[in-house]
Parts: sequence; C-alpha cells; structure tokens
Amino acid sequence: MVAENGRRPGLSSGDAVLDQYRSKGLAGRVGFGRRPAVVVVDFIVGFTNVDSPLASNLDSEVEATCELLEVARENDVAVFFTTTVYGESLVDAGLVLRKVPSLKILTRGSEWVRVDARLAPRGSEPIIEKRYASAFFGTHLASTMTAAGIDTLV
Repeated sequence: MVAENGRRPGLSSGDAVLDQYRSKGLAGRVGFGRRPAVVVVDFIVGFTNVDSPLASNLDSEVEATCELLEVARENDVAVFFTTTVYGESLVDAGLVLRKVPSLKILTRGSEWVRVDARLAPRGSEPIIEKRYASAFFGTHLASTMTAAGIDTLV
C-alpha cells in the first residue's frame, strides 16, 4: 500500500527516499572492491571547534568517524584526511572568500587547518591539502589512490 505522498506507511523520510530510488531502479550496489580506503574530509579544527566562525558542533560526527577509523585501522584499510589550506596571501583562495570571508582563517600553519586531534591521524595516513570543496579537484588524492590500488571509498 502506498500513500498519496508516494510513501509506504511507517517509512522514515530516509527509507522513503531509498524506497523511491529502488522503485525507479536507481539504488543498485556494486559492493566493496579488493582495496577500500576511508577519506575523512575537512574534519579540521576550523570546522569542528565552535570557537571558529566556520564551525558547528560536530561532536557526534567526529565520534562516529573515530569509530569508523578504529575499524579501518584494525583491518589495515588505508585512511586519508583532507584539510582546506590557503597561503598567507590568500591569493590561492580565489573568489570563494567573497562568498565566505571567514575562510581567511584557514592559512597554512594556523591551528584552524589541523585535523581534529580526536581523530588522531597517524604518520602513515596522508593529509591532503585542498583549496576547494572537492577532495579531488586540484589535489593529488586520485593519483595517490590509483597508485595504491584503491578501488572503493568510504
């Protein structure tokens, strides 16, 4: 039975979206490959410390990420982190500073660009510097993963 709103009774909105995707043939899965990796995008002090103008309270998200990292590390899964970093002159920030002037605190060497210490990045886990929203645009992340044989991202 489907209600007027297209949902089956008793489904949460997330379940309803998944149900809708499945009904349209859009929710296929390919599963994990042979060499997965975890990419933690921008869980840096500038975004996780509420003293920053860019931050919000992400304590539960950081905690969940710590749990994911624990499992990944126990299973020898590659882990990568990203941080958004601009040079001191901010020339490399481009036009984004017009939209989000607070980003100017994310300069190389500042506390704000460090990965949140609760995630405890290890020396073997690369921290990829980026300038834009994507972890792949303008970075060496894709080529590093290709060289390592990574075929699945979490």
